[in-house]
Amino acid sequence: VNLLNPELLVAGGGLVEVSTSFLRKLEIRIKQKAFASATRNLHVSKAKLGNDAGFIGAALFCLESTKSK
Repeated sequence: VNLLNPELLVAGGGLVEVSTSFLRKLEIRIKQKAFASATRNLHVSKAKLGNDAGFIGAALFCLESTKSK
């Protein structure tokens, strides 16, 4: 966060799916530990694809890599 200064951090995985307060706690912790200037506009959001994001990304990568050959 300090290096890239993102406006949006997208989190996915089991903890995000199970805990309703995880994202808020994560955002608070990041803002406590990172530089204030790096987190001023930061928002933490749940991945829309949830736990399937990695599988979908891997499948798309395979499809794209076979198209270019």
